[in-house]
Amino acid sequence: MTDYIGFLTSLVRFETTLWNTVDRELVRRTGVTLARFEALRVVRTRGSDCRVNEIAADLDITIGAASKLVDRLERDELAVRRPNPHDGRSSLIALTPEGDGRFQGVSDALAEILAELLGPEMSGPELRDLAARIESLRQNLRRRAGVLA
Repeated sequence: MTDYIGFLTSLVRFETTLWNTVDRELVRRTGVTLARFEALRVVRTRGSDCRVNEIAADLDITIGAASKLVDRLERDELAVRRPNPHDGRSSLIALTPEGDGRFQGVSDALAEILAELLGPEMSGPELRDLAARIESLRQNLRRRAGVLA
């Protein structure tokens, strides 16, 4: 049992330290927070029919938190909401030309930051293998959490 607790403690502490370090440096270099970048990434990946619900689901955050992220993207003129023609209760979110351009610059900066922070210890196949293992654990957890809920 303590192996699981140790794993949880190590993983959460690593994630918190990594997020805070990357976020601080990303803001310094680009003016964009890591949370906003993640929201931009979801909108860009999902395309023209992205809704707040998809951002919430993809980032594992609440709909309220996702809506606030979109509000900030709109305020910064990186994204726009438009009426959803298929559902009057929701909006569709799209990147503005400025948002699309900023996404690429922030993405490049993020890759540089991560290479600087993680590169000496982990790169290439090791990094891909670890990411795949963590994603597999995440998907299993989501399935099990659904059963427990």
